[in-house]
Amino acid sequence: MKTIGIDIGDCQFRLSYLDGSIPKLISDSLGRTAFPSKVSFLPGGGSRQGYDADMFGIPENTILHPMTLISKSPEELLGLNGRYAYEFLPDGPRVVINAHRVFVSASAVLIALFSHAKKLAEEYLREPVENIVIAIPDGMDDPARIRIKKSAEVAGLRVKQLLNQTTAAAFGLKFDRGRTRRNIAVVDMGASHTAMSVIEAGNGRLDMLVTKHCPIGTNNFQEALARLISIKASGQDIFRTDNEFLKNELMIEAGYALIELSSQKTVEVSISGLGPRGQRAVINITRDQFEQTIQSYLRRLDREDLFRTRYQVFDAVIAIGGGANIPAVKNLITRSLGKTLFQMNTIDPSSAVALGAAIKGGVIDGLIDSHSVERTVHDLGTWYKGNYMDVLVPRGTELPFANSKTYSQNSGPYRERVLQYVGTGSGQDKSEADPQVLALADKRMSLNGNSVKITITIDASGITEYKVTDGGNGRETILTGFSIS
Repeated sequence: MKTIGIDIGDCQFRLSYLDGSIPKLISDSLGRTAFPSKVSFLPGGGSRQGYDADMFGIPENTILHPMTLISKSPEELLGLNGRYAYEFLPDGPRVVINAHRVFVSASAVLIALFSHAKKLAEEYLREPVENIVIAIPDGMDDPARIRIKKSAEVAGLRVKQLLNQTTAAAFGLKFDRGRTRRNIAVVDMGASHTAMSVIEAGNGRLDMLVTKHCPIGTNNFQEALARLISIKASGQDIFRTDNEFLKNELMIEAGYALIELSSQKTVEVSISGLGPRGQRAVINITRDQFEQTIQSYLRRLDREDLFRTRYQVFDAVIAIGGGANIPAVKNLITRSLGKTLFQMNTIDPSSAVALGAAIKGGVIDGLIDSHSVERTVHDLGTWYKGNYMDVLVPRGTELPFANSKTYSQNSGPYRERVLQYVGTGSGQDKSEADPQVLALADKRMSLNGNSVKITITIDASGITEYKVTDGGNGRETILTGFSIS
C-alpha cells in the first residue's frame, strides 16, 4: 500500500506519491495540484473543504490558517479575536471556534482537511490510502506535533513520520543525491513563521546540522498590505474598527495583491465598501509602497539572528514557502547568507516539500536508498529544585533519542513537570518563570522511595513520551499533557 506525502500549509496543501521511485503530485479531476487549506462548517453538521469551502463558504464559517491555529495555546487563540470573521471562545481549559454558531476545535479543522486529502488521494490513485508522511513547520512544539498526528489518525491515516519542511524540501530538490557532501541552507517562510535549517547533504543522506525559527511570516506581510490598501482607499485603518466583514475582504484582496507584487511593480486593487459613501474603491499599490510598510518586519527578521549560525559558508541557499517569493525577502536572505538563491528548472520550489514527503515515505518503506537525520528544535527537560529546568535533551539532539536521570527526592508528595524551552538560546538553566518555557506535562503524585527517575523518549517524528519511575517500588507513571481537543 502506497505511502503518500502531504505539505499542509496555512494557505494551501499539496499531496504526492511515488510512481516507482519518482515522486509525483496528486491532482483532482480538474488537474489542480494545490488545494485551499480551508474548511467551512455547516449548521446541520458536516463540512466543506478545499475548493468547495473556498467557493461556497461564508467568512463566518470558513476557518483559515489551520497550522497557525493548531500551534497556538488557548491564550494565544483568544488573542486572535478580531482578526477573523469567526470568534474564539473559552470552553473550560480549551478554546472552541464559533463558526457561525457551529462550535469546533482547531483539531476538527485539521481532521476535516486530512479526511479531504485522503479522499483526493484515493480518487486519484484508485486504491485505498492509509499511510502518510506529513511535512510540518520546523518550529512546531510537542503539543502541536501530537495534535497534528492524532488529527491524521482520526481521519483514518497512519502517520509514518512528521517531517520538518526544510528536510522535505531538500529531499524534493534532490540534494540527497550526488557523491559530494555539501552544506545547504534552507529558508522556509510560511504563513506564521520563518525557519532556517543548515543541512549537510549528499551521498544518499541529509543531516540537519542546526535549525532556527522565529514567529514572523507571510501573514504579517499580508496584514501590513491590507492596512496599506485600507488607508489608501478610505483614509482610515479598518483594522482599528469592528468591521469584521471589511477586514476579511481586505485580507483576501491583500493575498491576491501580495502574489502579484512578487512579479509586478504595481498592482490595481478593487474593493467594495471603502470608497465615498460605501462605494467600490479602485487604487494602485506599488511594490515600493508595500516594501516601506514591511520594513519593521524585515528588520525584526534580521534582528532575530535567524540567519546567523556557526556555519558561514554554503554551497546552496534554498528559499521555500509563500513569503520566499517576496522580492524584499529574497534580497534579505541573499544579503544575509551571501549567496544567490538556488533555482532548479525541473522542479517547482512550491512543490518540493510535498514531493520530499513522498520520498521520505519511500525511504521508510525501503523503496528508496537514502537517509535523513532530523534533530530536536527545542531544549527539553524536567522541573528541578529552585524552579529551574534541568535539560535532559538539548536542542539539536539527533532523533530518535532517549535519556534518563535519577533525582534524590523525599518520599511522600511529589510534583513532576516536563518543560520545553521554545526560545533559540542555549544553556542548561531555564527559569520556570521564563515566558518561553512551555509546560508539557504537570502531575502531582506520591513517592514510596527516596528517589525518582525521569525518562524522556522521543520518536523519529519528534513526539515525546515522559515516564516517572518511583525509586521505592518501581511504579511507572506515563505523563502526557495533550489531546486533540
